[in-house]
Amino acid sequence: YTAGKAIGKIKIQVSDAAGKTASASVSILPPAATGFIVTTRTTNTVTLSWAYSETSIIDSFLLKSTDDVTTTEYPRSISTLTTDVSAHNTTTYIYTLYAVSGAYKSQPVEITSAP
Repeated sequence: YTAGKAIGKIKIQVSDAAGKTASASVSILPPAATGFIVTTRTTNTVTLSWAYSETSIIDSFLLKSTDDVTTTEYPRSISTLTTDVSAHNTTTYIYTLYAVSGAYKSQPVEITSAP
């Protein structure tokens, strides 16, 4: 839950009756994607899908696979399907997906695609 769709760092400060104050900072991360699955796997192709109910609160998705030294960014509108055309049919891959809002990333969601 993102209170009022707020994502980022929130500072909380409280004071007691004697005037003593305490404060803490809390980072509110975007929610992670749900339903992250491998929908099909064929020779050289792995098709992934996921769902995200409130795309208006994020900027993009980051997808990383074990064979890739970089992370690929996808616009928030691509929250339902992507295809990996560089996959080798005999290799097991681990895919990690993040929802991104500004400088903040959701907790990772991982799936494994075995041959």
